[in-house]
Amino acid sequence: MLVLLDATILTNFAQVGLSDVLRQLWSAQSCTTTDALEEYKTGIRAAGLPPLAWKELSSLVLTREEQVLASDLFPRLGIGERTCLAVAISRGAILATDDRPARRAAKRYDIEVIGTLGILRRCVKRNLLLQSEAQTLLEEMIAAGYYSPTRNLKDK
Repeated sequence: MLVLLDATILTNFAQVGLSDVLRQLWSAQSCTTTDALEEYKTGIRAAGLPPLAWKELSSLVLTREEQVLASDLFPRLGIGERTCLAVAISRGAILATDDRPARRAAKRYDIEVIGTLGILRRCVKRNLLLQSEAQTLLEEMIAAGYYSPTRNLKDK
């Protein structure tokens, strides 16, 4: 099953050097849209994000149907979230986002959603990271500007 990574997820994991771990977690199933990748590229220029973090990540071009879906159903979301959500609906993919409005929209369409905390927890569960490593990485993400609903991965 495809896993669509939006720009926030790309940013959070690139800032702490975890792009390889996401590839290990989902293999070739992880991807993004060209629009979400463009949002990330804006962060490279504006915030100094790592430019090569996602060079191996597949970037999907939306079909005409997905373009219409993205613009008609979700006009209030950012372009990256809109396009990732449209592809998730159209292709039955998982949406990886921390954006609350995008998560709500995904729920309305029965799309599985995972965020930064869920991804870190999944990495621990699959033995890609130790619990202590994942906790340290969460703290580094928060220090870099990620708004997390919790400061401890063990919290529910």
